[in-house]
Order: sequence, then C-alpha cells, then structure tokens
Amino acid sequence: MPGRGPLLSASGLEVHFKLPGESGRLRAVDGVSFEIGRSEIFGLIGESGSGKSTIARAIMCLEPINGGQVTLDGTRLDQLRGKALRRQRRRVQMVFQDPHESLDPRMTVRQAIEEPLRLGRTGSRAARRARVVDLLNRVGLDESYVGRMAYTMSGGQKQRVNIARALALEPELLVCDEAVSALDVSVRAGIINLLTSLQRELQISVLFISHDLGVVAHLADRIGVLYLGRLAEVSETESLSARPRHPYTEMLLAAEPQPRPSSHRAARAPSISGEAPSAARPPSGCRFRTRCRYAQERCVQEEPALRPLEGGALVACHRAEELELTGRRA
Repeated sequence: MPGRGPLLSASGLEVHFKLPGESGRLRAVDGVSFEIGRSEIFGLIGESGSGKSTIARAIMCLEPINGGQVTLDGTRLDQLRGKALRRQRRRVQMVFQDPHESLDPRMTVRQAIEEPLRLGRTGSRAARRARVVDLLNRVGLDESYVGRMAYTMSGGQKQRVNIARALALEPELLVCDEAVSALDVSVRAGIINLLTSLQRELQISVLFISHDLGVVAHLADRIGVLYLGRLAEVSETESLSARPRHPYTEMLLAAEPQPRPSSHRAARAPSISGEAPSAARPPSGCRFRTRCRYAQERCVQEEPALRPLEGGALVACHRAEELELTGRRA
C-alpha cells in the first residue's frame, strides 16, 4: 500500500547484454535485491564494471531489465509504459556522472532547469522562472547564473545546476551516479555537503553510487557492496566501517588512505589486488574467491547466498561467522 514500507525496492534485478560476435551474454546485474527507505541515503559501492551504473539506469527505466522487478511505493516501474511511466518518472530523478555532458551547450541555465517544469506543464511561465531562481539559491548559486551558458561555468557549478534541475519536479528519490567522481578533489566536499543538506531539508531519499568508499561512508545511512553484478554485503554504514563481514569489504576498507603518519596507523588487512574477472565469465562458486585470501574448497563449489547475520547485516560469504575481519580503526 502506498505510504508504507520502503520507498523503492529492487527484487532479483537482472540486466543482461548481448556480447558482440558471441553467443553468450554479459550478466551485468545478476539477481540484486535491496530496499531504500523513506528519507534514507543508501550507498552503493564497487569497482568499475561491478554493475552500479547499470542498476541506476534500470531503476530509472533507461535500461530494460531481464528479470526481477523495481517497485516505487507499491508501483511496479518495470511494468509501466508511456504516460503511466512518465507520471512515475517525476518521482525519481537522476544526477549523472559527467557535469559537462549533462547540460545542453545551447541552453542557458534558466532553460536547462526550467525544461522539466515546461515539459511537465508545471505552473505558469512566471512561476517556473521564480522556481528556477529558488532552485539556484538552494544549490548555492544566485540569480546572476540564469542567463549563463554551460561553457562559462566550472565543473562544480555545472553539477550544482544539474542537481537543481533534478530537484525541479520535487522528486521523492534522487539517484546520484558517481555524481562527484568527475570533479576536482577540492570541489567534491562542497557537492557532498550540498547533497547532505538538501536531503535533510527536503526529506528525500537518495541512492548514491560511487567507487569511493570514503565518500559513500560520509553520506550514507546504509551501504550495499557490489561485486561482479551481485551484492556481497549490505549493512549500516557505521557497522560496515567498524566491522566488515565480507572479505571484499575488508579489502576495500584497507585500500582507503589513512590521513596519519605510517608509524601511527593501525594494522589493516592487505588491500585488494588484481583485477576482477570478466562478468561474462564469472568464477564458479563465490565470485570473489579468485582474489580472496580466505577462500576454501566450498567457495569453489558453492555460490554463497546473501543472508542475514546477527546485528542486521546481509552477507554473501560462507565463512562470515568465523572470520574476524578488520575495519577502520581510530
């Protein structure tokens, strides 16, 4: 029933791509299930090629799915077409990775932000223009930007405009796909702080996708760890950082830089090494076993299911209960 339960739910989500010149298929997303609560920031992390952006596009109905379902507040998005889908799309908006490519170079800032309002036939022309100014103020830009073109702005300013445009239709869920990865390091903190304040002010839900665990941990209430198209772990951020339950999460934490001299750093697990296998030909059993220092024969033969552990974490590892993995240390 609308208004109860999670805002968005993905259940058994599958997205496959045909390989050019081959008979096989690339299972980019292979049975992923998660929920995003109301007014929650859910982080999704993983290496390049893990399927993060494909999940985002599937949620936005920009990529056809091969299995499973995506439900928004009780409505199956994957079953909608035409006008019914367009009505629901107002409720979910996206901020893309590249702030430069996301803006039409022929449009002014006003035209870019006003476009979804105009296409959605929202308000009068005067009301739409007033809304543009309000949105600019919300993202830290002033009215002087309304007539500017994209090429006159920095990457951070462009991404603020993209965020303003995504908020124009007052969505309930904002999907941020690597929204800060293309920005200079000095600009990222400002955009992250902006997203945090907007989420609190507007009480919207956010799916924040990144390969940078440190960035996600700063923002998210819960984090899902994705590896080769499947979830390895889902846990509350504080718990995941302090006590990872999957070896892949442990190695991602070990790869994070520590802002202190080496003599003052706590011992951590070896950082992740080697490249992930091809998603077109994943290993048998556990997909992470070829890079896991804890792998045993069972890991070769049997693929672990994502299952609940004491404390609320969901983990896909046969040995999760017995391993004492290392998280962040103060």
